[in-house]
Amino acid sequence: MFDKLAERLSQSETGLAALTNLLAAMVQAGRDTAALEAAIARALGAGPEEAGQPDRQAQPAQPAQDDSGLETGIFHVLEARESRPGVVRAYCQAEGGGKQAVFAKNGNSRALAGAVGKQVMVKYRRGDKGLIAVEVRPVA
Repeated sequence: MFDKLAERLSQSETGLAALTNLLAAMVQAGRDTAALEAAIARALGAGPEEAGQPDRQAQPAQPAQDDSGLETGIFHVLEARESRPGVVRAYCQAEGGGKQAVFAKNGNSRALAGAVGKQVMVKYRRGDKGLIAVEVRPVA
């Protein structure tokens, strides 16, 4: 009996360690962690409120995320420069007020560089040093 209990506790501890490592990786990548936090709270036997986290699943996701994992947001382009040949780095202000670096190549880089002082809608994925634009369109 003691062996089975020890084995079950060991497996539970290993599973929680894996979930914790996944949570850390998702935070590092800038991903939404609300669902994983709730799963960890359930695994520990506590709801989100008891774990010290409000229930964030009821709130709308901001910015919008589509099925491919890309996010979309509207940004005000503050400045744009070529960071290396063919790549433009623009500093943009998000709707929430935070400043973001947005990187773009090819036609997206031209659209971003031409929109200084204007608003653009950007479809992007998160990178290590900022957002990587997949699509840039001016906002009318």
